[in-house]
Amino acid sequence: MSRQLSRRSFIAAGLGAGAVAFARWETRPDTVLHNGKILTMGEREPEVEALALAGPRVLAIGTSAEMLALAAPGTRRVDLGGKRVTPGFNDAHAHPCDSGVALLTQVPLEMDSIEAIEAALHAKAAATPPGEWVVGFLYDDTKTPRPLDRADLDTAAPEHPVIVLHRGGTPHSSTRAHSRSRRSRKTPRILHTPNISAMPAGVTTAAWRRKPPTRCSRSHASRRRARTSARARR
Repeated sequence: MSRQLSRRSFIAAGLGAGAVAFARWETRPDTVLHNGKILTMGEREPEVEALALAGPRVLAIGTSAEMLALAAPGTRRVDLGGKRVTPGFNDAHAHPCDSGVALLTQVPLEMDSIEAIEAALHAKAAATPPGEWVVGFLYDDTKTPRPLDRADLDTAAPEHPVIVLHRGGTPHSSTRAHSRSRRSRKTPRILHTPNISAMPAGVTTAAWRRKPPTRCSRSHASRRRARTSARARR
């Protein structure tokens, strides 16, 4: 025979079940990072002072006082001393050295108009001695109303050989770049064709020229020469 619960008994049972559920789901952090500059990548709080970690997950973010208040006796506390913390990056394919050198010496062309690309190349050419190479990279024809062509590059830097590398690796070259592609060992890392009239858009399609040495490639070459010399002395 079932027994009807009183209102008081029902409320007590509900509170008891809630307390059990809360205790079951309550999590204390394994690690607290505090006293730092933590980049969250969030719009509401792009940077915070501390965060609490529970296993592989971020449990909470906030001030050092707030996060340390969550810590249990066994929680690891890491004083960052004002240092920067960023999210981890998992990239299966990257060229950080070459990209860094490119940003120092070339023109990034992540732009959505031909006019903006021409302006960026023109500014670089103005700071480059006439006849020296002007190289752009990160060009993406899906962002512009039409593909970049040789006439655009000739307009942007008429006194300079110009090469613009597409994100996919295809180079676009100016008339001066074509005319010099077989004559100089300093020619940048470009594809070249012997017949300029065959490429009215300035897209080039043959063999790679020699790539000018970067700091990274010089370092690798030095190590190779050292290993070769060591083997020769044996």
